[in-house]
Amino acid sequence: MKNKKIKVKNKHELDALAAALIAFKHYQPLLNKIDNHLNQINKNYLNKQIKNTVLVKDIPIKKAIDDYL
Repeated sequence: MKNKKIKVKNKHELDALAAALIAFKHYQPLLNKIDNHLNQINKNYLNKQIKNTVLVKDIPIKKAIDDYL
């Protein structure tokens, strides 16, 4: 994502983009941890469900996986 020129039309779009980037940077380590854990146990097909459960319901990764198995 380096050196990408993103054009925004107004201050509102700029603020929204900034907020999205801050949120992404905040959650990226957790999302990577989920990816790595699912890779280790060969359950990549649960990716969306586990990420949704962990982020929305604030449930630990292992518990979320156990609930789907």
